[in-house]
Amino acid sequence: MSQGRYGRVVGAGKNMSAHRYTWIIRNGDIPEEKVICHTCDNGLCININHLFLGTQKDNVHDMIKKGRGRSFFKETNQKGEKNANAKLTKFRVWEIRLFYKRNPMSYQAIANVFKLRSKGHAHAIINKLIWK
Repeated sequence: MSQGRYGRVVGAGKNMSAHRYTWIIRNGDIPEEKVICHTCDNGLCININHLFLGTQKDNVHDMIKKGRGRSFFKETNQKGEKNANAKLTKFRVWEIRLFYKRNPMSYQAIANVFKLRSKGHAHAIINKLIWK
């Protein structure tokens, strides 16, 4: 088994993925720009009825459509606090905007007070370019 959780075989003098080998035995060579995808989402499966020819893009779209894959695909489209990488909360953003409204000062000063990463970040929050 490979690190990517795919079975491995030695066939035709090559070390290759078992599902690719199965496809080649049954259907012939795999075109250069194509990959072998699994309908069952089991990388160890070599059932020819569970395999289909597609592009890498097809494979990624299939994975996302089924809600699989790394959290990157699920989290990067999340907005605000739902994004796992968010450093602020809605309440903290509200505090920053209220503080600025009551105490007009430079964006750099706001960034320093609230420990934001830059004056540009403060500007984007205050002007609702982010955290809308």
